Amino acid sequence: MSDVVSIEELIGRWKLIKANGDVDSKDGVEMIISSDGRITYIIQDGVKKQIINLTFRLEGNLMITDQPSKPKEEITFVSFDQGSLLLEHQGDKSWFKQVD
Repeated sequence: MSDVVSIEELIGRWKLIKANGDVDSKDGVEMIISSDGRITYIIQDGVKKQIINLTFRLEGNLMITDQPSKPKEEITFVSFDQGSLLLEHQGDKSWFKQVD
């Protein structure tokens, strides 16, 4: 198993299927990862949607993200766990399934 995750493996729409720790999924979370280094993170809360726009780059199995409206780089460990995308940030884990 390689420690390097490619951008091609990440491109697409992902839906949160489970999380531990402090991750608050409200009524659902989707993440759209684009080949141009952008992530759109959508949190559904009843009829409201919170949209967070991020930029990212990969360094091996690390995804370095930044939110242009609140600049600060964050580092997330990225891997695959039995077909699910696993993101681990500050000890919290989130599993996503690709939906398209």
